[in-house]
Amino acid sequence: FGAILTSQEEIEHPDKTLSSEGQPWFIDKNFDFLNSLDSIPKSETLCMILSTKCETIPNYSRLKFAIELKKHFKERLHWYGKGVKDFKDKWSVLSKYKYSIVFESAVSPKYITEKINDCFLAYTYPFYFGSPEIQSYYSAKSYTSIFPDQLDIVINNIESRIGSESHYEDSIP
Repeated sequence: FGAILTSQEEIEHPDKTLSSEGQPWFIDKNFDFLNSLDSIPKSETLCMILSTKCETIPNYSRLKFAIELKKHFKERLHWYGKGVKDFKDKWSVLSKYKYSIVFESAVSPKYITEKINDCFLAYTYPFYFGSPEIQSYYSAKSYTSIFPDQLDIVINNIESRIGSESHYEDSIP
């Protein structure tokens, strides 16, 4: 290739640009439909989409963290993903929820995938674990960063936001 756009720092190429790669969305709606939305009525509060796949140590750590969150939130946290509760497309899940817990498959400076973008497109506020450079792409008011090694802080942050009468509505812009 004459030039490449990648989030993978280890790739060697004379014309490499490190950036988020602009992943396609995984919700079954087109641009015109999404662009016409001002908001979406929400019937549910909190979900997460995460498979039970554990092929690497980071996969295992994410799964362990998710299990701890589920233990705390119990029936208030609805868990979707392969090995848990399968679904047809992300719109069918995210469009119902005000909040979602989002886990990137890898944590790398420029690695930002459809996972957070799908939340924004579905008007779902994300609690985000992933790129440490996410603030370079999105306003800090539009998501909350979470870290698996800070379980108590994460739980408190989620509880305070989902328990607020105005947080979700205030974050829509």
